[in-house]
Amino acid sequence: MQGGEPSQEEVMAEFRSRKTNVDAQVENEKSDKKSEQASRSAQRVMRNSGASKEEAKQIEESKHSLPPTKELLDYENVFSQNTEYFTSCNPDLVEEALVQHLKDKEHVDAKVKDSHYKIKFKLVTKGQDANEEETEICVRILKVEEGKNCVEFTKLKGNQVNFHEHFNQLMKGALNFSNDTVNALAAE
Repeated sequence: MQGGEPSQEEVMAEFRSRKTNVDAQVENEKSDKKSEQASRSAQRVMRNSGASKEEAKQIEESKHSLPPTKELLDYENVFSQNTEYFTSCNPDLVEEALVQHLKDKEHVDAKVKDSHYKIKFKLVTKGQDANEEETEICVRILKVEEGKNCVEFTKLKGNQVNFHEHFNQLMKGALNFSNDTVNALAAE
């Protein structure tokens, strides 16, 4: 036997303690993501304009209020989809991070639409029988409301399991910095 049963107050105190720890972790993650977004933005400004690090930081702080460089199509929540996430990040940063990751890590040249945020690419996975399976994916960045966008992944062709694995790897890896908000409309 383990001992006496804890009182309701002891249980509540334990839950409050755990909630405080979880809240602190969530705040740290938010802070880390905001820092990475600012760092990526500053690097982008430095690359594009040749500005110093301090100048790039000042430019980037004012840039958050600038509109996206392409048309943002409206998000329509016709049916709930698991392969999407929501962000407050500038869509140009998300697009640039994804394309750069595909080019550098996956060695894939993505087809990027010039008029709006749409990226198509193919990823190859080796199956257990050493066969290569190709998954064709389309990523769109859509406007949910002012300051909030949806990054939507759609499988165009290929194995569903491989598609979900690619989605999770991209969302938790190269695009993790931008996964910083939830869709309040879906929660209602």
